[in-house]
Formats: sequence, C-alpha cells, structure tokens
Amino acid sequence: MEKRVARIELAIEGVNSTLSRLDGRFDRLDAKLDRHDSNLSNIKTSQARVEERLDRVMDKARDMPSDTTINAMLNHKLTVLGIVCAIVLGAAALIVSAGLIAPPG
Repeated sequence: MEKRVARIELAIEGVNSTLSRLDGRFDRLDAKLDRHDSNLSNIKTSQARVEERLDRVMDKARDMPSDTTINAMLNHKLTVLGIVCAIVLGAAALIVSAGLIAPPG
C-alpha cells in the first residue's frame, strides 16, 4: 500500500512538474502573442497611413490634366505664337517696303 501511495505521489509530482513547465511555456507564448499583436497593430497603422497618402496622390492625379489636354494647350500656345510671329514679321516687311526704316545691313 505504501509503495502504491509513493508511486501515486511520484506521479503527482511528475504531473505538477509538467504543468509547471507548460505554464512557463504558455507564459512565453502569451508574451510572444502580445508582441505579435503589437506588431500587427503597428502594421495596420502604417497601412492606414499609406492608404491615406495613396488616396491623396490619386486625388491629385485625378485633378491633373490629361496628356491630350496638355498637348492641346501646347498646340494652341504654339499656334498663337506662330500667328504673332507672322504678324510681327509681316509688319516689319511692310515697314521696310514702305521705306520707313532701312533694312539692316
């Protein structure tokens, strides 16, 4: 009977030792989980900031004129510049041909 009690006590000590080790492991796992939760929270915060920046960039991109609009504006400006140059050169030719000023050279 005493042998049986001794074996049971030994088994209980083994179980208690195992439970103690498992408790330590669970504590370490819980600490890791807390760190991972913190990291995940930081990642989500960073992701939200990146998404906000992307939204701002996309809004600015939508507000910018398209390539065809820019090309049309440049073509218009070049056309106006060409017309102004033609008028100035024509006026200069008329002034020279009328003899109001002598041609250079």
